[in-house]
Parts: sequence; C-alpha cells; structure tokens
Amino acid sequence: MSLEKGAAWLLAIQHLENQDKINDYQRKLIANQDELNSNLSGIAEEIRRQLDVLQESLVRKCARCGNILKDGSSFCHVCGMKRHQCSCGEFLDAGMVFCAKCGKKIEFSEEEILYFERLRFILLLETIKEQKVCEEEKEREKQIAAYKKELKSQDRKENIWCAAVAILMIAAVVIWFLAH
Repeated sequence: MSLEKGAAWLLAIQHLENQDKINDYQRKLIANQDELNSNLSGIAEEIRRQLDVLQESLVRKCARCGNILKDGSSFCHVCGMKRHQCSCGEFLDAGMVFCAKCGKKIEFSEEEILYFERLRFILLLETIKEQKVCEEEKEREKQIAAYKKELKSQDRKENIWCAAVAILMIAAVVIWFLAH
C-alpha cells in the first residue's frame, strides 16, 4: 500500500509542479497580450494623427507661412504672399504639378518648392514610422506564436513523462502483488 501512496504523492507533486508552470506561462501570455493591446492602441493613435496630417495637407495653405488660406483669396491674410494662379484663373495649391482645370504644367518659386519638399519629407517620415510599427507588430506576433508552440510542446513532454511514471508505478504494484 505504501508504494501506491508514494506513487499517488509523486503524481500529485508532478501535477502541482505542472500547474505552477502552466500558471506561469499563462501570466506571461497575458502580459504579452497586454503589451500587444497597448501597442495596437498606439498604432490606432498614430493612424488618427496621420489622418489629421493628411486632412491638414488637403487644406489650402500659404506656401510661405503655412497659414490656412481663406477660400477664393488671392493673397495670404497673414504674410501677404500672392497665391499662384494659372492663366485660366484657377488657384494653384501646394503639391500641384498641373492645373486641375486646364492641365497646364505649373511653375513654382524656389521658396514654394522647398516648402513642398518639406511636406513630402514629413509624409515620407510618417510612412517609414508606420512601416516600422507594422514590422514590430509582426515580430511580436511571431514571438507569441512561438511561445504558444513551446508551451504545447512542454505540456506534451510533461504529460508523457507523468504517464510513463504512472505506468512504471502500476507495473511495480502489479509485480509486487504477483510476488506476494
């Protein structure tokens, strides 16, 4: 009987150790999920900010001072810079290469070209940041998948080991009974 109790105690101890490991893995997994959720909310905030930047770029702005121009105005109401106008009468906005009305190629001053290049550079930086965040998220997802796979593998190994110990204990008990 003491052999059976020993086997039962051994199995109970193994079960508790396995349960502790499982609980530890679950805590780690929850921590990783919390970090992922935090990163996702950061990505959502970044997307909102980029949308604001895009909306802001669609607003007609002065090429010199960057202030929002009033609709139909020929001059900036802050710095006084004259807005470019195509020969067809259409006002030209930042980033336009051709007139939207007549299709004529647009020529800008050096100051305006520098302003447009600065805007293009800012948008390029935002795109690079977004790509970096996406790559980091993909890497985290791979790490989580590998972690889950490792947990399953360890659980299988522990279950096989416990089954082997139980079989040996049962075999020992059977042999003991047969011997007596």
